[in-house]
Amino acid sequence: MDFELGPEEQLLKESIADFAQSSFGPLRGARSADVDWRTPWNAMTKMGLTGLLVPTQYGGSGGTLIDACIVAEELAKADAWLPFVGSSVVSVLGLQTDAAANRDALARAAEGEVFSTLVDERMEWSAGTFSLAFDWRPDATILCLERDAVVTTEGQTPMSVDITDFAHPLARFPSVEVGPVNWAPELRIMRAAGWVVLAAWLNGLAMVALSDAVAHAKTRQQFDAPIGSFQAIQHMCADMLVDIETSRSATYAAAWTIANGPLDEAEIAAAAAKAWCASTSVRVCEGSIQIFGGIGITWEHAAHLRLRTSDQFRQALGAPDTLCRFVAAGRGLSTVGANGPARHTQAG
Repeated sequence: MDFELGPEEQLLKESIADFAQSSFGPLRGARSADVDWRTPWNAMTKMGLTGLLVPTQYGGSGGTLIDACIVAEELAKADAWLPFVGSSVVSVLGLQTDAAANRDALARAAEGEVFSTLVDERMEWSAGTFSLAFDWRPDATILCLERDAVVTTEGQTPMSVDITDFAHPLARFPSVEVGPVNWAPELRIMRAAGWVVLAAWLNGLAMVALSDAVAHAKTRQQFDAPIGSFQAIQHMCADMLVDIETSRSATYAAAWTIANGPLDEAEIAAAAAKAWCASTSVRVCEGSIQIFGGIGITWEHAAHLRLRTSDQFRQALGAPDTLCRFVAAGRGLSTVGANGPARHTQAG
């Protein structure tokens, strides 16, 4: 079986890479909560990317999950500070769980409106208290899944904003108590797709972390020799490359399975991919900082910023321990709670 990207997918990859590399840079506004994300987001809207997964009948591009993984990976490689995963993937698929009721919201998503989904304190979708808006932006429309009772955040503004990861801030809203979810097929697809596209973003971070570390190792001199000639550095970089290649294989295999395979198998593949890629990305970003030395933790370099995002996305929508338990169970968790499509309300 041929696992290479097709001609159209390769063209998408090259187009996004060109756009991302010309639109972002790790040092521009990295320490500011007011970094300009709207300009590149509007550009992505014109390219049909903010509505990539919105069906064509609602004004979207009708793209595939593989397309979304390609976009996420290339944006991450450019250190992009856009809410693509939270808005264009997770929230859009959440709206599609009841597309007829949310047709206007889907159309607005295709036109560039930003959406953010509420999660719990661990940034997961477990029963309990939901208060964190994932991949949030100041004018985002806040989504929340229906549980045993209807939950909304209508008319509310954030109580606080966490910018530990400047590229992907979290907003805290007044707590909402929710019950178990009946994981209907549409919700399970949303959850699995979120895992896979987060994995793709994590892979992109790891790829650029390794690329930068290798470039540094070729020029940084110690004992009158480039540090890349030292066996310890070579072994570290080789291990990082193996991690990345296995992670990318797992990610794209899971994305294909979601689109083409049985849902139970797709969920297992997606959970395994996210769990593996999450640990890999953190490990590679930490290795990159080790190769860079002291400069890797200064504001003059992006290495620690990538680690911030890797650490946050490692936890987002399912931490490795949660996902490993999911995989160990050997089946999708789809039998508890009340069925719940996504609802949306505008943040104040």
